[in-house]
Amino acid sequence: MSIMAPGELWAAGFAAAQEEEKLINGAVKRAGRSFGVFAREDLVQEAMLIFAECYVAEQPVTEQEWAAFRPRVYQKIRWVLGDLRRRENWWQERQASEILAADGAPAAPELTDLCLLLRGASHDVREKAIVEEHWLRDVPLQTVADHLGLSIRTMRNARNKLRRRLLSDDKRPLS
Repeated sequence: MSIMAPGELWAAGFAAAQEEEKLINGAVKRAGRSFGVFAREDLVQEAMLIFAECYVAEQPVTEQEWAAFRPRVYQKIRWVLGDLRRRENWWQERQASEILAADGAPAAPELTDLCLLLRGASHDVREKAIVEEHWLRDVPLQTVADHLGLSIRTMRNARNKLRRRLLSDDKRPLS
């Protein structure tokens, strides 16, 4: 293995990332489709940076090293993109709770109206359980999922879908 300057090593890492485009696109696709503020191109660029970073750290040369390198970098890309999604969801939840906790929070009668609105917005059993148990009674989502016999992932997806629907309904002008 020849010794490369740091700039050359990073250039080689990005060239290798472009050659492994299928791996990168597969990891981005597997990480999820709905990322809210992130466009797909941004996620691909983030994945290429992760790939190049791993390439610089490990510098695979032989076919055996590449065979061991590919699954590790694929998993690392998925982990980093998953962390991005969790941070985005955390930020959305925090903003929503700050809005409710603001000085102009609705009084008790208006809270009842809010409860009725939330109950009316839920369409299926999962969404009704999320509204009734998780949001209104503050039961952990894992407990609600166990009670319904569903996976936590299914419940998170339903909660996020309901939240996005409620937020998009909130942004529509009143007619």
